[in-house]
Amino acid sequence: MLKKRIAIIGAGISGLTLARSLEKDSDVVVFEKARGVSGRMSTRFAAPFFFDHGAQFFTARTQRFKDFLQPYILSGTIKEWAGKIITLEAGKKITKSMWFEPHFVASPNMNSLCKKIAEGMNVQLNCEIVSICKENADWYLMDQ
Repeated sequence: MLKKRIAIIGAGISGLTLARSLEKDSDVVVFEKARGVSGRMSTRFAAPFFFDHGAQFFTARTQRFKDFLQPYILSGTIKEWAGKIITLEAGKKITKSMWFEPHFVASPNMNSLCKKIAEGMNVQLNCEIVSICKENADWYLMDQ
């Protein structure tokens, strides 16, 4: 039986998580316009420093996503983050953020998780999909 062919546009955490969950039963290709994976979990380098400039942390609310993340937690790619956050607003009292669920960061950089998830996947980088069209029963993706 032929596997379904699936295209995913965007190699951020959502696109890569979806691709990883579909790859067993489908032929999946991920298209990413940037030169690397990670989307909003990206890290920039300016020697000798690096900057996580997207998400500061992330949460896992569904059991399915928690289960998906478990191997990455066990390997140390993800660590629980116990950051202390306060809100400063002119004329108002300083308030602390109270968290009732674990918050996670990827280690050593936020893009580390996406890089790990993408290992062994068919990810086409520097490929911006600009249109999708259907011809008869087939769909085609057009890049720049």
